[in-house]
Amino acid sequence: MKWAGLVTLVLTVVLALYLVWFLGGLPGRVAAERGHPKVDAIKIGGWATMIFGIVGWPWVLMWAYSHPHPHPRPEDKVLDDAADINGETP
Repeated sequence: MKWAGLVTLVLTVVLALYLVWFLGGLPGRVAAERGHPKVDAIKIGGWATMIFGIVGWPWVLMWAYSHPHPHPRPEDKVLDDAADINGETP
């Protein structure tokens, strides 16, 4: 009976460590697969939230699934208009 308890304890610890490893790297893997421009920041965020408290981990995962806005920013439009006025090509 002592061996069964020891095996159960060892398996539980191994599975818990695997779960931490898997969940810590998940946002980075998702961001890399989706071609997110901030992959490195998301990888660091995934591990930092696993190490310092898992509270922010869902936000990092949502960030990994998000895409930058595909439309041009308003600043880009202003620069294009200024180039048109000056006769330059953007």
